[in-house]
Amino acid sequence: MRLIAPGVLQIEFNIGNVYLVGEPGEPWVVVDTSMPGHFEQVRNVASGRFGADSRPEAILLTHGHMDHIGSALELASYWGVPVYAHPLEKPFITGQATYPPADPTVGGAFAFMSRFFKPYAVDLSDHYQPLPEDGSVPGLPEWHWHHTPGHAPGQVAFFRESDRVLLTGDAVTTYNVDTVSGWTRREPGLFRPPSATTIDWTAARKSVKRLAALEPLVLGPGHGEALSGDDLPERLAEFSEAFIIPLKGRYVTDPVVTDENGIVYLPPPAPDPLPRVAAGVAVAAAVVGLGFLAAKKKHNSGSSSSSDGNGDADAESEPNADGKSPGA
Repeated sequence: MRLIAPGVLQIEFNIGNVYLVGEPGEPWVVVDTSMPGHFEQVRNVASGRFGADSRPEAILLTHGHMDHIGSALELASYWGVPVYAHPLEKPFITGQATYPPADPTVGGAFAFMSRFFKPYAVDLSDHYQPLPEDGSVPGLPEWHWHHTPGHAPGQVAFFRESDRVLLTGDAVTTYNVDTVSGWTRREPGLFRPPSATTIDWTAARKSVKRLAALEPLVLGPGHGEALSGDDLPERLAEFSEAFIIPLKGRYVTDPVVTDENGIVYLPPPAPDPLPRVAAGVAVAAAVVGLGFLAAKKKHNSGSSSSSDGNGDADAESEPNADGKSPGA
């Protein structure tokens, strides 16, 4: 964890960052809560910074995906505080609806793994409050929120204009979450949102341009380390202009449509070749296996007959085969 700007402490977990915003002795808030299971870590860091008896004014969500909302219910219940989010996120964080399914066909390691994701739901009905329509941020009078849809319908970013600090959620990440090398190396840079769970790519590109127009000097992402510097506005502007939409995928040309009640329109699934490939491999393996068993049975039968007639069945042993499978 580190201070990325005055009063902005970043807790960087392996999946999903948490931000504690505020100075000790003054009002403070929590922005996002990472994955389930981080309740104690976030509480302990907050207690160490603000005092054991201190509690935040609120928990603020950039959006409600599992890696941002995972510990929200435990923290909100422990502190007895409201959880603020955009109204378009409400149905997905109050048990009314589930997010659109991840897109395994968009490409990349994260998309591949998304085939095995299980839907995650949490009910924050007792804590949810909508973010104010005027863009103000509860508990943070110097900050404003900006709607940045695309990755999630009600995703928002939080911006402090006085020193141009921007918390982006997943509108912009600072390592490539779509590749294995990105996850393992965590080389910093500017990258698009996680592809498998982005449901409107045109909106996602517009959101990055909206954030670039703010010309931030510090950028705290939902995934990855914070970036800063006088050249950051130019870098973000260049990234927004060069933003690449995937070539294929369920939501690339046909976005999800939602409203404050949940999903209004869900595009049909894109053709996914993996189940057919897996089935083909399984059939081929079965055929090879049956052939091997048949050959072995025939060999054993022949050996048995030879032994009965000649008495030399143990004259020669069959060599072993040492097969190696390629790495994943």
